[in-house]
Amino acid sequence: LFSFSLNLLNKIADHLASDNPDYEFATWLEFFLCDNYKLIESENAEIARIMNDDLTELCEITEPGSEFPEFRARLKKEYKRLITLV
Repeated sequence: LFSFSLNLLNKIADHLASDNPDYEFATWLEFFLCDNYKLIESENAEIARIMNDDLTELCEITEPGSEFPEFRARLKKEYKRLITLV
């Protein structure tokens, strides 16, 4: 059984464990959430709401060529909160 929310949380965990640029991931994440909101909502409305509100807002703090240490810290915090809801 494929789960969009679990798949997304796995991608977040992979990013947190990597040295990949935050801006690229944040841009991808913001578009993924926008494009797949209804699918995630159909699996779990609470996760969809949190991801749409909090993760989208978090993604907006990044800018091309800049790294924000607080992005990873906040992403990790959101990940830990969301993983308990899956």
